Amino acid sequence: MAKEIKAKMLSKILEVKVKPGDAVKAKDVLLVLESMKMKIPVRTPIDGVVKSIEVKVGDTVDRNSLLAVVE
Repeated sequence: MAKEIKAKMLSKILEVKVKPGDAVKAKDVLLVLESMKMKIPVRTPIDGVVKSIEVKVGDTVDRNSLLAVVE
């Protein structure tokens, strides 16, 4: 079952740590966001494979924007 990973707040993408096809374990860092001068790691809640990354470094995303899909 696919799990959509969404932004929790308005933020900027600083790093993308994985690519589609990568195997990940629960709590692995997928992306690093910056909001209010804080670096915020975005972790996967499940073990699986990265199906897609919907953002790139430098993008600004709104709250609830789709960042990645893990299945």
